[in-house]
Amino acid sequence: MIDCLNKLEDVVHAAGDKGDFIGNTLFDVSDVEKGLNCLKLGKASDCDDVSKKSIMYSHPVIIIHMKLLFNIMICEHGCVPDRFGTGITVPVVKDRLGDLSCVSNYNPITLSPIIYKTFEYCILHKYEHLLQSDDLKLGFKKNSSCSHALFVLTAIIEHFITCFMCILYFVLCLNFISVNCSNKLPDFRQL
Repeated sequence: MIDCLNKLEDVVHAAGDKGDFIGNTLFDVSDVEKGLNCLKLGKASDCDDVSKKSIMYSHPVIIIHMKLLFNIMICEHGCVPDRFGTGITVPVVKDRLGDLSCVSNYNPITLSPIIYKTFEYCILHKYEHLLQSDDLKLGFKKNSSCSHALFVLTAIIEHFITCFMCILYFVLCLNFISVNCSNKLPDFRQL
């Protein structure tokens, strides 16, 4: 993880050494458009009442402003606004026919700011080749699903059951040999 952050920092510093961020930027308009296209339509608005539809159907200059904002945040300030860390947590019912007064019948969903989500997707698409995750992490990864996690869990359980059975067989065999050896084998000291 530290190597990935160092590589990203090198990319940012290399872009900063070139000078003008308006002509030479980390993100361009196509990056922001790709980030917006990753968002799903029909989702709830964020805490500022901004949705993907409101950005898509607004004047195209909003994408240019978002590009400038993202580049200034990374290249000049090196931080994101505190507002990016806020969200609204809404309880969503799991089973409508179940007990609505039971807390376990709800899933918490956090509504994050749309501009933050777009920024996150921009970083993901632009620097995906620098970001790595462990091969043992199966959730929230491309080409990975619950079926992969269940397969790994099943394989581990079967492995340990097999190992346990082998150890149990070995222990039982040792006990059987030690019990029966004293009765059946002749005492070689007497020969």
